[in-house]
Amino acid sequence: MSTTMQPKLKKARIVKESADGTAATSISAVAAAAPAKPSSVFAPFRALGTVANDVPFSLQALGADNFLTTCVGNAFHVYNVDRFRLMAASSPTPEPITSLAAHKDTTYAACRNIVYIFHRGKRTGELVNPDVDGSIFQLLLLGDYLLGLSDDNQLTVWDLSTPKADDDDEDMDKPSEPVANDNKVYSTVQFGSNFSTSCFMHPHTYLNKVLVGSSEGTMQIWNVKTNKLIYEFESIGSAVTTVVQSPVIDVVAVGTLDGHIHLHNLKSDERIGSYHQETRVTAIAFRTDNDMPLMASANQSGDIAIWDLEKRRLIHNVKGAHEGTIPSIQFLLGQPVLVTSGADNAIKQFIFDSPDGVPRLLKFRAGHAAPPTSVKFYDDDGKYLVTAAKDRAMRIFSVVKDAHSFEFSQGKGTGTAANTGTHATKGAKRLGISLDTLRLPPVTSVAMCETTQRDWDNVVTAHEGESEARLWSFQRKALGKHTLAARDGSTVKAVAMTACGNFAVLGTEAGNLDVYNVQSGKFRRSFTGGHSKAITGIVVDRINKCLVSSSLDKSVRVWDFATGKSVYSIPMHAPITQLVAHMDNELVAVVSDDLSIRVLDLETRRIVREFWGHRNRITDVAFSPDGRWLVSASLDATVKTWDLPTGFLVDQFRVDHVVTSLTFSPMSDFLATTHVDSLAVFLWSNRTQYTNISLRPLTDDDEVVEQALPTSADVDSDREDEGTEKQKASAGTAEVVVAAEVAYSDYVTPEQITEHLITLSKHPKSRWQTLLNIEAVKARNKPIEPPKEPEKAPFFLPTVAGVVPTFAPDANKSVDDDGTVRAFGQLSLDSEFLQVLKQCDEQGNYDVLHAMLVDMSPSAIDLEIRMLSELHLRAFIQALIAHLNKHQAFELGQAWMNVFLKCHGEALTRSDEFRDDLHALLEAHEAEWNRVQANLRYCNCLLDFVRF
Repeated sequence: MSTTMQPKLKKARIVKESADGTAATSISAVAAAAPAKPSSVFAPFRALGTVANDVPFSLQALGADNFLTTCVGNAFHVYNVDRFRLMAASSPTPEPITSLAAHKDTTYAACRNIVYIFHRGKRTGELVNPDVDGSIFQLLLLGDYLLGLSDDNQLTVWDLSTPKADDDDEDMDKPSEPVANDNKVYSTVQFGSNFSTSCFMHPHTYLNKVLVGSSEGTMQIWNVKTNKLIYEFESIGSAVTTVVQSPVIDVVAVGTLDGHIHLHNLKSDERIGSYHQETRVTAIAFRTDNDMPLMASANQSGDIAIWDLEKRRLIHNVKGAHEGTIPSIQFLLGQPVLVTSGADNAIKQFIFDSPDGVPRLLKFRAGHAAPPTSVKFYDDDGKYLVTAAKDRAMRIFSVVKDAHSFEFSQGKGTGTAANTGTHATKGAKRLGISLDTLRLPPVTSVAMCETTQRDWDNVVTAHEGESEARLWSFQRKALGKHTLAARDGSTVKAVAMTACGNFAVLGTEAGNLDVYNVQSGKFRRSFTGGHSKAITGIVVDRINKCLVSSSLDKSVRVWDFATGKSVYSIPMHAPITQLVAHMDNELVAVVSDDLSIRVLDLETRRIVREFWGHRNRITDVAFSPDGRWLVSASLDATVKTWDLPTGFLVDQFRVDHVVTSLTFSPMSDFLATTHVDSLAVFLWSNRTQYTNISLRPLTDDDEVVEQALPTSADVDSDREDEGTEKQKASAGTAEVVVAAEVAYSDYVTPEQITEHLITLSKHPKSRWQTLLNIEAVKARNKPIEPPKEPEKAPFFLPTVAGVVPTFAPDANKSVDDDGTVRAFGQLSLDSEFLQVLKQCDEQGNYDVLHAMLVDMSPSAIDLEIRMLSELHLRAFIQALIAHLNKHQAFELGQAWMNVFLKCHGEALTRSDEFRDDLHALLEAHEAEWNRVQANLRYCNCLLDFVRF
């Protein structure tokens, strides 16, 4: 069997065996492909697991609540600080956000030299300064003005309100009512070449003034309204990295690159005090609840230093508060709570509730600090995703509600609540070491079983360079009680768990397989002597009858699970890197280093498909739950969908970042992927679940569709009802909603999809059956006895007067409903039905008559047809022909025709004037009946074929 041939039409090889047992390949001829068109089976849905990055957050108080706006790449999230509930996610920006500023429902996000305006997460406008060539790295709201500092040494001021009279003393701190305006550039401050801006802030009570720090260590005060330099301070000896206003007027805290924090009095230009911490100062915050005069400072190593300003000393150092740089920290106004964010994709709250001023972690929300490398759906409902990453953490992400996501605790014993990992955190804090030192190595393979999650540990993992596999408990959200060691002492490369959840199978680097009982952690048996190199994949069938393993020794081996003996082996032509199974139809996908995917049928012991098309190493494959598709990803940044029954490539698209892992949801509604250089888990919706898609075979000439990654804009809100009501009561501005706008259009179902079809009416079957048997119905409903006279009322009941006396009209006049009196000669003796029939016959359009017949009751239709005179028979015949030509309400038309011919058949046959009309009616009826009969026969044949 050749392994190098790649058919031009991207189709699987359908492998058959010849009489002598050798394999032969044949490719069926395929018609020319249709013109290329950008169709995709998977549409971007949303991203999970992103919380914050290295862009400083924006914190604001609205009423009694505090809201935190964090950047997550090309979008931002809004959290309620009370419980860190995700309140909103913005629509994406064209480029990554570099700075944020929020005021009430409006958020300003800078992307390079453009500032985008968002109202409740929806982008509504933008601000641009054509003179700015650099990237805006800091935004500041100052009353009705927005200030942006860019790395090309410019400070831009945009006016967000209507122009006002020129007044140098006008108070920019006092905001006016927001109104529509052109958002023009108010002014631009160009700094000199010897002053490289690094940060800026607005000193309290300094009207229209900003304090700007530089990389040279100098600071300047500018009046942004008049574009004048007010004062320049001498260099402090190191680059200024951050400037923060202290609770004392005129005093600011200046953080430097060398780790110094200087308290400087702007009015007197004198230094009040200095503090020093390790490495660069990235953020500074002051406590404002008047309990203890504390200052907190953060550095690029993830540590937070707590300073006592009264005693001028360091009282505590929170080591490893975040993994990496801390771009922003801030105390809640009037509360002993410190809010922090880190580049490790986490936001945290520290509370100062101890007398010595030492903080403790109150709550936090986090995702992976490094890109995930593995993702799998945990449950049969597709509500949870299990992910593992290079940050040595294993997490559960909820697809339904983001607040249900958590990290598995790596401490011994029982686990804690959601978002834990606290045992390892406490241990690291107690020993004074980094959290990474206590964490397990990165996960290389994971398997799970939902069935036994309430009984014992139900997740097993293999770790990088470890000769032991670990058990985890989803119920306790923590590391399990038992450790499963490889019997040969080599590294565990692959793991699997049986469908019953009782056994875990370990595949080692030496090529052996070990089976352990999950509940007791005891060793049961080993499968040895089958493979000579490392195991790369393990699959167990649903009834624990057979076990399938793959290895780098280019073989796939099937074992008897009960005895541990090898049943048979299938050699491959290249080392195998992955093994994935779909046990409902006993198919196994084998991924090899020769860039091919071979599908093995365990029942026939044959390779039934070979898929070729990727141009680089295949990173992951997954079966669809129904076993029809196989989705694969590769280092060529493409995701391809292969149709197993036909063996063709039916969909492909390319993404910006290489897919490292993918998995299909058990309900077939989502495809989850992880990517290089991305901390999120991306969900793609399966469009075939909600729309009709016509799939065709793709060729080498078909262009690969470029697909953008999903964003977090579709994330569902975590708000609770009581939280929503509370926000609505907060100054009318605290209500933050998810930025998702869905346009609904009214859709009217057509009466008939196409004229080539013959449709029935929407009325029940009894409607036309009653019309056909109207005489029998009337006979059945005829009363047996005459109506009896009602009994007389008792004499003591009050009586009511009879009919109100009225004047009798003239004998030659009639009174209409509205009281109009007209002559009897002007009255029409035709019923409404006959009038409509005459009108439709004159116009040649019988739609009104047909609609009238559909709405009439069976007895009324029977009466009107019987009342037809010979003058109206021809018109009704034409109405029946027109109804047959419409191909609608077929059974009702047959019932009308039956009653018509039954009542007027003799009159029609006696006269020759109706002969042509009857012939036309007969031809139309035969044509329609033949079409109905042909369709019924076709359906019956198809059902018989499927049934037998």
